[in-house]
Amino acid sequence: MTNVETPLTTAVLFLYALCAVMIVGLAVLFALKIRNSSADKKARLCQEKYRDYFVYLQAHGEEEKRLKVPHGEVTKSEKQIMQKKLFELMELFTGIHRQKLIWLCEDLGLVELDRKRLKGAWKWTRVDAAYNLGMMRSKEALPDLLQLLEKSSYDPSIFIIARSIARCARDTGDLRELVLFLVRYKKNFHELIVDILSDSQIDTEPLFASFLREENTDLVKIGLIGFLAQSQSQPGIESALYQAHRI
Repeated sequence: MTNVETPLTTAVLFLYALCAVMIVGLAVLFALKIRNSSADKKARLCQEKYRDYFVYLQAHGEEEKRLKVPHGEVTKSEKQIMQKKLFELMELFTGIHRQKLIWLCEDLGLVELDRKRLKGAWKWTRVDAAYNLGMMRSKEALPDLLQLLEKSSYDPSIFIIARSIARCARDTGDLRELVLFLVRYKKNFHELIVDILSDSQIDTEPLFASFLREENTDLVKIGLIGFLAQSQSQPGIESALYQAHRI
């Protein structure tokens, strides 16, 4: 009798456990739906509240010496919502207009906010903060970003951090340090490294030229791929490649 009841009891317990897992899953989905709905509502209210201000940012970016921050107190959640809008504008504009938007991020305290988040307990909070700092081209955050990359395990998130470092780099020395770190993995992603470097505002031609004189084959490949990529957009780069190879 006991032998008959044991499988039945196990099956019943399994069904109870399955039901419990389903209930927990539904509860989590419901909580996420409420959270997303609340976030969407806050975003809409913020967009409405600062509609005229966003128009001002687009219309007066070339005229103002430095863009003004919104009147009144801006809450932390409003700043984070505004940050997304500012990033959208940065993708639309170049030159001094984009630079003014970067300065505005500093004036709003967004750079300082993400530098604090960079030291958060959750990995993806740190990665998100690194992405934001890269978008804001924060040179002050570069040492923290390099430290974060050094401590990170090998997974796709390192390329998010690496791209942010390229965007925040102060000189070719910073870019070189970034490349030397990435080639340690001995992976075949030379084209990706060159693409990451292309996000930098620094002239990478001298860096690629120096790589051609290295004994490390990975660095030589990056130098060649970098020069090849630049030759497609800059006529006459072939002569520079020839000279760099002869040195």
